[in-house]
Amino acid sequence: MDINRYAFYGTLRRGMENHTRFADFLRYRYSFWVPGYRMHSVGDYPCVIPASPANFVLCEIMDVASGAVRQAIHHLEEEAGYRFGEVGLRGERVGIFYFDAVENFLEVKSGDWVQFFGAHGR
Repeated sequence: MDINRYAFYGTLRRGMENHTRFADFLRYRYSFWVPGYRMHSVGDYPCVIPASPANFVLCEIMDVASGAVRQAIHHLEEEAGYRFGEVGLRGERVGIFYFDAVENFLEVKSGDWVQFFGAHGR
């Protein structure tokens, strides 16, 4: 867990539930459409799976300013079944949490969880 910069696409994005929980330790850097992933809804939160480079998900790139908070986020995500990987963005390695595969989860075709979440009245 040498990485402290992450690509968050769901509940850790600004204004969402888990961002509020960890806000004092999250530093927004920029938003980026990350290629090679497809988003799905798992109910109250999303997941992404590896896909073709033609698929994109909107991520907020953030630094996590505390090792304890990085560990808490990893624990939260891994308990929910996510795997941790890295993607190359703007010449640097950024952490991302993903699923290997999904079964019968609704695809979020826009790739934008905040827009999808708001549109579905959650």
